Amino acid sequence: MISPTYDAGYARKIADSVVEFFSDCCERIEIAGSLRRKRLRVHDIDLVCIPKTVERKVSTGDLFKPTKWTQANLLAERLQALSEHDRIQVTKRGEKYWRISSPKYSIPIDIYFAGEETFPIIFLIRTGSRAHNIKLIKKAEKLGKKLHAAGRLECPDGDMIIENEGDVFEALDMEFVKPEGRE
Repeated sequence: MISPTYDAGYARKIADSVVEFFSDCCERIEIAGSLRRKRLRVHDIDLVCIPKTVERKVSTGDLFKPTKWTQANLLAERLQALSEHDRIQVTKRGEKYWRISSPKYSIPIDIYFAGEETFPIIFLIRTGSRAHNIKLIKKAEKLGKKLHAAGRLECPDGDMIIENEGDVFEALDMEFVKPEGRE
């Protein structure tokens, strides 16, 4: 089955409003994917974010230790509440990724959760394109390194600290490529 495509202008307006809506429960949230690559037609909206967290007491169900402290992901809580009130449909859900859609808009929205240290690589990978990512992965392998979609650049002497996308290109001895050139 061929998935539908959407006009990038239409998708961008939705993406901008989604970013604004979720910005209060994220340390950082950015538009990635084909919208960031400035494609004219897109299949979905990709967002990469660092969710805000708070420490919360939760019930353990154990009589002798009834509560424990845990880190609550505010974005995941917001998504769950919207789902419970039928404001969004959740088609995929995991610890680091949700795929949602809204009854109001038919375009799927992929939301990737990152940490401060994994954000640059996840943002790079989720911007794509698939062909560009394969090129990066092959170049890393050629240098004895491994680029992980989970946000790590593994080197023979340990993981490399990456602060921005440019660091990845530099670590792979490549010229920086702007998102719109990553096809």
